[in-house]
Amino acid sequence: MPRISVIVDVMNRENLNFCLDSLILQKYPDFEAICAVFSKDIRVINLLKSYSKFDSRIKFLCLSGIDIYKARKKIIREAKGKYLYFVNSFDSLSLLTLNELKKTLESSNSDFVYSNIGYFKNNLSKGNVFDIGITSVNFQNIINNIGKNCAAKDVFASNPTTIYGKFYKSEFLKKIKFQNEKYYSDTPLLSETFLLADRISFEKIPYYFYKQRNSLFSDQNMFSVSKIIQERNFQQMIFKKFGKYETYKNVLLILKMEDCLKALLKSGNDDFEKNYVSLKNEFRDFDYLSFNQDKINSVKLIFDDLFQLQYPDFIEKYNSKLKGAYAKDFSNYSCL
Repeated sequence: MPRISVIVDVMNRENLNFCLDSLILQKYPDFEAICAVFSKDIRVINLLKSYSKFDSRIKFLCLSGIDIYKARKKIIREAKGKYLYFVNSFDSLSLLTLNELKKTLESSNSDFVYSNIGYFKNNLSKGNVFDIGITSVNFQNIINNIGKNCAAKDVFASNPTTIYGKFYKSEFLKKIKFQNEKYYSDTPLLSETFLLADRISFEKIPYYFYKQRNSLFSDQNMFSVSKIIQERNFQQMIFKKFGKYETYKNVLLILKMEDCLKALLKSGNDDFEKNYVSLKNEFRDFDYLSFNQDKINSVKLIFDDLFQLQYPDFIEKYNSKLKGAYAKDFSNYSCL
């Protein structure tokens, strides 16, 4: 029976061979890799067949047409490993990832551990295969809050709001009684596990490497402001269920606003007006005074200016603002 179950979400062939190679070459050998295939591309299936023949630890399930979160629920329940690790097929791992995260989890007796993350992008013009970068994280604030009662603002705000790169005790994840499949989307699942955990550990070293994409959102639905609002409202419900909403409401509001603004800026011409209207409807009458925080007041200025503009003028004026002062103000709360 494998010690670790690695669950790989496969959408297409892009970078899939790099992802699988980084698994096969892991220093820690006792794992199974369950590739959940959501693509109909026969080339994806053929590539996975060749890898599974080469290495019996690589398995795959064809799940085209099945909701990714419903599939995730099924795979979590059926995974055989004592530990669970989630990987996106676009991404790659350090060859020490499984070994080091397992050691950290066992030595700290944590419910789950996550590491700092790196990113890579194709950079052939410089003669390099990859250009590696490391995300900035406020390490000291995280370290100060790790351990018992680990649901602290600095820890949560520093967590990339994705399930990928989190190394869980299987028994911890499987004991959670989710009400429906929506909980298995990244943001609610992260929130639920973050609030339930007695102990979370963090590794400074980047063991997980994201493939830099055109968007921060891996799910095309996340270009939709209305979808973001729906997901973030669902997240707020979870925090209210645990009686933690008042403690976290500032961070949750900032993340919600930040995602909505990014999605609006990245909207295509066909979707921009619809997203703009959704954003205005959500925040026009928002009671900012009840939050009373400088960073939120800074966002309020951006939103107030936005609502006075005709939306075609928004992109030129606020693209620079998001990349400049706004991005600097919110660096501690950024998802990546």
